[in-house]
Amino acid sequence: MTAILVATIGTRDLMFQTSAGLWYSIGDFKERIQVIDDLALDKEITHRDLTKYLSDRLDQYLDRIKPAIMGKLPTEKAPEIEHLYLIGTDQLSNIKERNKDTIDSCQILTAWVEKNLNIPTKTISLGQEGCKLSGWQYDGYCS
Repeated sequence: MTAILVATIGTRDLMFQTSAGLWYSIGDFKERIQVIDDLALDKEITHRDLTKYLSDRLDQYLDRIKPAIMGKLPTEKAPEIEHLYLIGTDQLSNIKERNKDTIDSCQILTAWVEKNLNIPTKTISLGQEGCKLSGWQYDGYCS
């Protein structure tokens, strides 16, 4: 039996291993500071900017990244999963919540899944239609 897995990606879906070998959640504010310090980045960096930074440097950091929340399911069920779809947010620049967007997290997870689990993975982006995602409805219209 084969399956298709669809997962929404949130800010806490990525873990990063520091140079000291400790794993921290990129989306947890207190833990993200450890990641930022390890990477010697500006302390004011947003979640979106941090994941973009890592996504742009996958060759350097992919082995130090792993999925947090959704990681167990695809790992355990990899032989049964025919395709994985990851849903991430990518809102317009005028939306305040853009700083927490997960589109780059999806790109990182796509690379991780394809490398480690050999499951074809595709990212689905939400938010470019111009409304806050809190107002997005299943039919795609803003409320």
